[in-house]
Amino acid sequence: MRFVTLLLPVVCLCTEAQVPSPPGGVERWEGAALDPGAGRVYVPGPAGVRVLDLEGRRVGAVAGTRGANSVALAPELGIGICSSGRTSTVHLFNLTSLVVEKDLRTTGGNPEAVVFDPAQRRIFAFNERGRNATAFDAFGGAVAGSIALGGRPGAAVADGRGHLFASLKDTREVLVLDCWKLTVLRRVPVPVMEEPSGLALDPVRNRLFVVGANRLMAILDSGTWKLLGILPIGAEPGGAVCDPATGGTYISHRDGSITVVRPDAAGEYQVASIPAHQGC
Repeated sequence: MRFVTLLLPVVCLCTEAQVPSPPGGVERWEGAALDPGAGRVYVPGPAGVRVLDLEGRRVGAVAGTRGANSVALAPELGIGICSSGRTSTVHLFNLTSLVVEKDLRTTGGNPEAVVFDPAQRRIFAFNERGRNATAFDAFGGAVAGSIALGGRPGAAVADGRGHLFASLKDTREVLVLDCWKLTVLRRVPVPVMEEPSGLALDPVRNRLFVVGANRLMAILDSGTWKLLGILPIGAEPGGAVCDPATGGTYISHRDGSITVVRPDAAGEYQVASIPAHQGC
């Protein structure tokens, strides 16, 4: 296993070629979202959602989104979605004007991850205190229902085919959810992972990457749910994202650095980069 230092204080983006550095110093970008078509990155935080270009320069902000936890995008509908744990609401904002057009009340407290499912055109908010997920119609914002999760949700990701994958921090599980029936289809134990939070999906290779607080990342086959491997990563990991074009997965860390995991020619995953302070 080869380790290479990567001095990029960035968060998860879906491209290897263009990765912005945060202006004004190192920070942890967890729950950020990339719109490659518009060349924008949407970064949630206590002051609200900031909008950056792909070089990390600030180009705007979404007013009225203080306490934003996570951002998701639906470019085909022209809307952005962000969760606010302080108010237990989901804000829908216009991607062009950056104006909040609607506030949606969740069915559980402290929404963290938000996901747009393009197959069913629904928005999902994963509520940590409510231990459930709220489904909204993406067009009108009406509540379509909720899903009892049986644990505290961490991260979530859609496969684009009507399913969601969500991690549970306290039960060390990954859930497979039906976006239309609003049911839990499967519970996949990942007992080796402490507080699994970050999730990344590679739909091309059918791989789901699960990031844990214990500096480990599990690799699952998203078809058979077989555990394919466990890799060491850096301290205090946060969000994760995969670039399906290359299979590279990026994990952000609290110190602002990232770990990069890539498949080699044989399809075996290697840690290509780790935070410099880990010193392997």
